[in-house]
Amino acid sequence: MAWLGNSTEEHFNTLKGLIRKERETDLALQQQRIAGEDIKSRVASGITWYPLIVKEDYYDQREYVVVEFERTKETDQANSFSYGAHVEIFSQHSSFQKGNEIKGVVGTVSFKHIQVFTKCNELPDWFDNGKLGINLLLDDYSYKVMDETIDQVRNAKGNRLAQLRDVIFGEKEPTVSKELIELDKSDLNEDQYKSAVNALQANEYSVIQGPPGTGKTTTIVAMVKALHATKQQVLVVAPSNQAVDHLAVKLHLQGLNVVRLGQPHRLSAEVRPLSLLEQLYNHNDYKLVKELKARGNTMKSMAFKYKRSFGREEREQQKLLRKEATSLYKASEAQERQISDIILDKADVICCTLVGANLPVLKDRFFKTAIIDEAAQALEASTWIPIARSQKVILCGDHFQLPPTVKLDENDGGRELAVTLMERIIGDRVASNLLTTQYRMHDAIKEFSNQQFYNNKLITDPVIQQLRTDDEPMVFIDTAGCGFEEESDELTVSTFNSGEMNVIERWLTHAQENKLISQYHSIGIISPYSAQVRRLKERFENIGVMDLKVSTVDSFQGQEADVIIISLVRSNQKGEIGFLNDTRRMNVAMTRAKQKLVMIGDSATISHSKFYTQFLEYIDSIGAYHSAWEWEG
Repeated sequence: MAWLGNSTEEHFNTLKGLIRKERETDLALQQQRIAGEDIKSRVASGITWYPLIVKEDYYDQREYVVVEFERTKETDQANSFSYGAHVEIFSQHSSFQKGNEIKGVVGTVSFKHIQVFTKCNELPDWFDNGKLGINLLLDDYSYKVMDETIDQVRNAKGNRLAQLRDVIFGEKEPTVSKELIELDKSDLNEDQYKSAVNALQANEYSVIQGPPGTGKTTTIVAMVKALHATKQQVLVVAPSNQAVDHLAVKLHLQGLNVVRLGQPHRLSAEVRPLSLLEQLYNHNDYKLVKELKARGNTMKSMAFKYKRSFGREEREQQKLLRKEATSLYKASEAQERQISDIILDKADVICCTLVGANLPVLKDRFFKTAIIDEAAQALEASTWIPIARSQKVILCGDHFQLPPTVKLDENDGGRELAVTLMERIIGDRVASNLLTTQYRMHDAIKEFSNQQFYNNKLITDPVIQQLRTDDEPMVFIDTAGCGFEEESDELTVSTFNSGEMNVIERWLTHAQENKLISQYHSIGIISPYSAQVRRLKERFENIGVMDLKVSTVDSFQGQEADVIIISLVRSNQKGEIGFLNDTRRMNVAMTRAKQKLVMIGDSATISHSKFYTQFLEYIDSIGAYHSAWEWEG
């Protein structure tokens, strides 16, 4: 896999330019949607919620206002808001002036309800006039951090970062430690053990490739435990909050002292008690911080009484009160930092996102080892952030699953930007440590991905093979000739297929009537198209089937279900398949299933692709083909 130039200097200069173009593209798309569309269109496309009513507002522990909103009526509009998203609150009232929006971050969100953690200590007057709405915003912070990190890595000289960079780029030879770190083999198979040992002995970097269901997380946990036994504090990172939370919980369950960096409202409920701020608030010495803040609030309230200058004496009094309030707030922040340092010093593992590795609380901390999970889903520039504060890095992931999200057109640099550091390393000169035993899927579900992506190296654990007893573990329901043409959502331009939804409904009804549902504990319905997912959620999420989840392919990565139903959507005369061309995304979709995989699509449309032609041949070879006509009536 080629680097972006003939030297590290050229590579990082090009990467820096690509990140700048990506930011400009991202920002332009946001501005275009917010400024170029009327509010009705923005609401319909899911980037704006309006109108909203305030159900409740209150202060969080840091004295910022939290607001709970609800939509004023039931709606079938799209929803692009998610946990941790950056937003702005605005008003359509005549008293509101553009530019006075309140910035915040989304906490909990459902189809009708949304919680916003604002960045203000009190709400403005216009807030009481109603006609409130929320816009989705671009989080610019990550771009700034990536840009600064590129400069840091490019310009590094005579230090450990320069050594890591040069070894990773092949300008210096990697080295291996002769000292063997003890590793508990009881929970690992042969490939996991070998990969972990190789990674732990590497002095600069190592790569572990973990195909679906092969126990990548188990391997990471074992390595962290081994490093902990040597008194190392380990940095564990991943591109998404969801992936970090998953690892943090797994490590905590092993008895390790885990500190999860990040705002508590961005974290899942299960991991929130592990967050630095939650531990800070619950620390015995935090009562002093509260006292200092309370006194500061009192001084601020007293100063606030002087809304107008009635004379020199009043002005001076207000000035003194504000000065005293500022002094008390600074004292409380200093005490907070001291307690945070104590908590971090005692941590066995610090977990955060890639960008989170640049948080101020880690400013003077460096780690012997950083482990990056889902490294094949991270922009290269973001991967260097944790590397820059570590002596060595272990990259874990699978470059045959979801790639990074890139908004830049692939012909304008998007293709190059989407190549991850893990992918460059594997393709350039290093064969990864490959995990080959999978513990998730029925053999029939595994085998097509095994042929297409993993050179038939994956095997199924014998115990799992015995548990997967479904007599028809893989099913393709062909809609060709049924007239189930795809449709385009006028506002979101996303594609949906009502006919396929009808087939899913009939399959679920059949499964319930024939007591098949009782065999399974969980069902996932997924599709690559957001318009289809939105309609699927409306139809199926409340039908009474236990543990049924509807989601996009991307949202389901890292998860699994006993039954996975995939709606391919595309059905047209031209044979255009759009997102389905991303075979890595389809690899993720198909390998979420444990016991049964049901795929619904139009063979006449998808067979224009070599990948899907081979898929249909595989389906035919295992006798898994069915026509949608079988599910009519």
